[in-house]
Amino acid sequence: MNNHNSNSNKLIKNTTVYMIGSAMSKLLNLAILPYITTMLTTEQYGLFDLVQTITSVALPVFTFQTIESAFRFVYLEKYERKGQVLTNVWFCIVVGTTLFVIISLIIDFLIIDIKFIYYLVIFYIFNVLMNMYQRIARSLNRNTVFALSGMIQTFSLLSFQYCLLNFWNMKAEGLIYAYALSVIVTCIYIETQVKSLQMLSIRSIKIGVIKKLIRFSAPLIPNSISWWGVSSINRLIIVATLGYSANGIFSMSNKFASVITLITNTFHLAWQEYVLIEKDNPERTHLFSGVFKHYLMIVSLITSLGILFQQLFFNILIDPAYFESYYYIPIVMIGVGISSVGSFYGAGYFAYEKTINAFFTTIVGAIVNIAMCILTVKNFGLYGIAFSSAIAYLIIWIARHHSMKKYFCINFKIRNLLLSIIVLFFSISIYYKNNNIYSIIGIAIVCVIFIAFNHKLIFRFFLDR
Repeated sequence: MNNHNSNSNKLIKNTTVYMIGSAMSKLLNLAILPYITTMLTTEQYGLFDLVQTITSVALPVFTFQTIESAFRFVYLEKYERKGQVLTNVWFCIVVGTTLFVIISLIIDFLIIDIKFIYYLVIFYIFNVLMNMYQRIARSLNRNTVFALSGMIQTFSLLSFQYCLLNFWNMKAEGLIYAYALSVIVTCIYIETQVKSLQMLSIRSIKIGVIKKLIRFSAPLIPNSISWWGVSSINRLIIVATLGYSANGIFSMSNKFASVITLITNTFHLAWQEYVLIEKDNPERTHLFSGVFKHYLMIVSLITSLGILFQQLFFNILIDPAYFESYYYIPIVMIGVGISSVGSFYGAGYFAYEKTINAFFTTIVGAIVNIAMCILTVKNFGLYGIAFSSAIAYLIIWIARHHSMKKYFCINFKIRNLLLSIIVLFFSISIYYKNNNIYSIIGIAIVCVIFIAFNHKLIFRFFLDR
């Protein structure tokens, strides 16, 4: 019991550490939105978002998802073997990145003239570096370094964005160069703290270790592609049917929804570690279900409050050129909220090495999303895209809940789910009234409901400080 309490406290502590760094980063990113939307047209922002979208699908393919393996195996290995794992992960990354650059240039020169190819290559390379170095910090249990790196990356990113957009009059390319420069600053910071380069050795490159890493991560590749088919392929459909400007509008709706992703992802970082520790506990079903009960209510709270706060601050944060995105925000945020609940089960696939099952559940959602997007985009425009993604995320959640019952059984009461749905619909009804007074009252009501149903968790959090 004491060991369980210790692990539970560690879950709360790690979530708090991750949250502090990530929350500050996201708030600063939102704060600069008025400047970004003023300096960039919807077409230019849509182009930048397309580069991000392509990178998000290319990265897991060309890194062979070994970045995920890095955390799984380095975290559990003894110190003397951590360097060997990291060396082989870096080897896979270098090979994969070289392949990405060569293939991208061949496509650009011989097949299709991709006007933003160089921006794509730059963004991809530095995205890989950022992902890998942050995984290194986590896998070496340097959680404070990980959290601070997020803040450092954000501060430097915003500084470089301001300089490049304001003084050099750059547009979408300014955002990409600013990102690359901020990653350099962040990686230097992480390396000075963890000194991971000292752990690397060319002699540690072993075919056996590489096979072990890829054997674990290979099923994650189609899963990531499928997840991209749910979360990001709609951007390509939007560009193809509605144009870059519409993609810029939809991307801005997702920008606000990313607040939910920020909070839930910081929890998932600590949750992943907790499940790895407790996966063989005979009482794991009771433990995991207890966490899920509070998690479901917290996601509902964040989504509901997020919707209401958007109504209050939208006109302050966003340039009038992006106003259309206002109408899609609640639908997008609910979709992201459902996605966050489905992602809760990802730690189970990860801990029990059932990653192939994760792929099957995600591919079902991807097929549904792509089909619905194609069928609805012409008649319903961006509304059709937003609804399609939300329904796909719901299907993934249901599929994952049933597919992992044997290893990662989560029990929850229907009344808790119904309460979450009621609170969400209450928030949406207030949002579309577009009345600040109603929104403030709605925020107060949602907070009271949350405190009433989670008072034990709240008291425990403060007692453990």
